Amino acid sequence: MGCGAAGQERNGVLRFLSLELVFSDAHTAEALSDEKLLAAMARFEAALARASTGLVPVEHAETIARACESATFNVARLANEARHAGTLAIPFVKELTAQVP
Repeated sequence: MGCGAAGQERNGVLRFLSLELVFSDAHTAEALSDEKLLAAMARFEAALARASTGLVPVEHAETIARACESATFNVARLANEARHAGTLAIPFVKELTAQVP
């Protein structure tokens, strides 16, 4: 395990995706943290669900969007699963889907 620019222990997988190592100041590293990246991905999924009304019933789109807005993620588990899947998208969507009621 390495230590990120913000001084946090990192697992070395998502750290590369968030570009944390490129920046040395703590404020920028926090802005590009794994958690911020995952939150942005969830916001994208919420916007996609809302944009899908007409293809998906409005109440379903809103349920998905609300789940995305309140989603939480286990960064270490996602990093491990992303390593095996070869992409972050597959375990991210799986974990996000599990949070939709």
